Amino acid sequence: MLDITRFKILTKRAERLASVANRLPRPNIVWMGVSVESEEYTDRMTICVRHRHSLSS
Repeated sequence: MLDITRFKILTKRAERLASVANRLPRPNIVWMGVSVESEEYTDRMTICVRHRHSLSS
């Protein structure tokens, strides 16, 4: 059985994450993203999509 551990790092500060993501060392088992608790905060997803190259490992 293959045991793959994944870690999710979620924040509500999408702009900050986008600005520092490409400078943070992280292995492939770490996924970084934003939490969106209601429609009021869907702009966080838009920011992530715009900066997806820096958010992917």
